[in-house]
Amino acid sequence: QLLLLNNIIIFFDILIVIPKSSEVKKNVSEKLKILIVKPGYVATPMTKGLSLPKFMVADTDIVAGDILFALDKNKTELFTPWFWRYIITAVKFTPAFFLNRSPK
Repeated sequence: QLLLLNNIIIFFDILIVIPKSSEVKKNVSEKLKILIVKPGYVATPMTKGLSLPKFMVADTDIVAGDILFALDKNKTELFTPWFWRYIITAVKFTPAFFLNRSPK
């Protein structure tokens, strides 16, 4: 099985870094199973110091369960936690002016 997490592919214990997930989707044979994982904030040492609302930070066990479920259902893309899809969609449609403002 193949797991793609942002720009990283994990293929049986081999770690492969790739430029873009869309390129992988286009150039992969049909026999290979791909899951592109688009995680939100996950409770790891990397996010420990961030001041985020508790509901925004997913537990690693939940994210792992979501990944296994998506693999079992032959999904090709996964937003985890589930509401992350809506947050990303809202950000995509937010004008750059609002996103690039510096605090004064």
